[in-house]
Amino acid sequence: MKELDDKLTDDDKKDLNDALDKLKEANTSTNVDDIKAGIENLNSVWNTKASSMYQSSKDAGDAPQPDSKQDTGKVKDDKKIEEADFEVVEED
Repeated sequence: MKELDDKLTDDDKKDLNDALDKLKEANTSTNVDDIKAGIENLNSVWNTKASSMYQSSKDAGDAPQPDSKQDTGKVKDDKKIEEADFEVVEED
């Protein structure tokens, strides 16, 4: 969270820290259901905050633009495919 400090509002940090504190408290008990609920709560809060950060960066134009020169992994249609005969050689 320290590396995202400049992108999170004080309210976002408070919500995340509250969820983290609840998880830490649940982790001290032996009740697995409480721990799972704490993890789910933290994940839910984080997903909400991450989505809003992504949307903010997208709106601000910080999102990386696709490079038109970048290889997309598709085979170009102008390549000719030649068939070739081959022989499997087994070594003893």
